[in-house]
Amino acid sequence: MKYLFIDASESKMTYAQIGDDSSFQTRIFETDRDFASKITAICDEMLEVGGFTAHEADVFVVGTGPGSLTGIRVAASFFRTLAMVKSCELVGVNLFVWALKTLAQAGVTGQIKLVSPTLIDKAFEVEATLPALSFEPPKLVERSDIGKDGVKTYGINFSDGNVEKIELSGQALHDLIVNDKTNVERANDMAGIFKILPFYVIPSQAERNFKQNNKDR
Repeated sequence: MKYLFIDASESKMTYAQIGDDSSFQTRIFETDRDFASKITAICDEMLEVGGFTAHEADVFVVGTGPGSLTGIRVAASFFRTLAMVKSCELVGVNLFVWALKTLAQAGVTGQIKLVSPTLIDKAFEVEATLPALSFEPPKLVERSDIGKDGVKTYGINFSDGNVEKIELSGQALHDLIVNDKTNVERANDMAGIFKILPFYVIPSQAERNFKQNNKDR
């Protein structure tokens, strides 16, 4: 299986990974809110690294958040189009599953929490009991309350005195893409491909301002 993965959920940088059944390679690209103009160049560079063409890819994989709406939307739209044109599989991987797989492979067990920050003052939070990768739908919590209940808490693109930042593992991602049929979204037809949409996204400041200015309407 030859695959190409892009995660554009972080507004300032883009994570890309390319691989086959036996190996993978990763790259971090500085995109700084300009991902849309760079996505084709990123894909071209990764395909060159992997030694195969987009036509030869068996699977396109996209990060589905939580994170930046703009980056996730652009990446998902781009990869949905490639998958439909080529009639190949599209896979969606959300960051909570990727993070749980990373922790499980590192030998972490038992009850933990994962948090991923939104703008300014809040974060998405999930609870899980490792090594299982399942969790209830994320809750939106105050960032000031994170990590105060004594449960070991890990942050995705986030750390403070109560939260340990997790470095997402390329090996964990590779195993999810190549081997996991349960914890990632997979689609092989047009109807399914259109259902692989952003997972949880961070509202823009414009959206927050609009809600605040129109809260009484």
